[in-house]
Amino acid sequence: MEDNHHFNAGTGSNLTVAGTVECDASIMNSAEDFGAIGATSGIKNPIKGAYRILLGSQETDPHGRIPPMLVSGNTPSDLAVDPSEMITSKARSEWERWKTVIQTEQQPYGVANDNIVQDTVGAILCTVDGEVAAGVSSGGILLKPTGRIGEAACFGAGCWASGARDSLNAVACSISGAGEMIMRAFLAKELAESVRRPDCDAHEEIERTLNKFIDMCARRGSDHANAGVILIVAEHHEDGVIRPRLWCGFTTQSFAVAYATSMDSPPKAVILRRPNRESDKPGLYITSLPLS
Repeated sequence: MEDNHHFNAGTGSNLTVAGTVECDASIMNSAEDFGAIGATSGIKNPIKGAYRILLGSQETDPHGRIPPMLVSGNTPSDLAVDPSEMITSKARSEWERWKTVIQTEQQPYGVANDNIVQDTVGAILCTVDGEVAAGVSSGGILLKPTGRIGEAACFGAGCWASGARDSLNAVACSISGAGEMIMRAFLAKELAESVRRPDCDAHEEIERTLNKFIDMCARRGSDHANAGVILIVAEHHEDGVIRPRLWCGFTTQSFAVAYATSMDSPPKAVILRRPNRESDKPGLYITSLPLS
């Protein structure tokens, strides 16, 4: 997905106020090992940089140093490309348009359109043995300050994964949306932990957590209660079989999801749309997608 310029991740990412690409990404596994990179330029696939940090976090330093979970601004030479290669004509055009709006103090009405790239990408995984993983990658918000790090690189905010423990099910979650608000809510971890109990109503817990997020945004006077979530729970059944259940929830007008299983082919893709409603409060849409 980072190679597809239609997404706001890797090539085609939104540009900073300086007209450059700076990417965030993170990845997490069942053991809750985590790796992230933030505000990094010139990595064609930022998630590879994050995975390298995760692998490093699993190693024991002979001198007792604690390995990092997040590294910013550092581009490994073997992953590096010319940063200009990651700037697309569309991203440059949107950057020029919105920079003009800000510099001339125009009102944005009539300038905005649905083609502005906002889409962070995320992925989650569940194996037949119940092992899970989650990742997220983003170019961040358009015209962000250089050095800004968003939820895609922050522990507990952009993605979360945790294996089965005692009676708790394994779960993986990835988040997209308004980064600063998502970081304040610790949203990925909050959502994932809320649905792990075998006896919980996952729909109810996701609704409760997202409504809590919406209320937090309102208390802070923010109208950016934007969040989209993909979440998978590895449910253990009495017959000993693990059956994963995929959930999606979002507060935006639409949310695109693609999924595949070893039991069914080919992969499926769907654009979910939230029904229109007359209310000042942001709407909320939650659904479970069949995996078998």
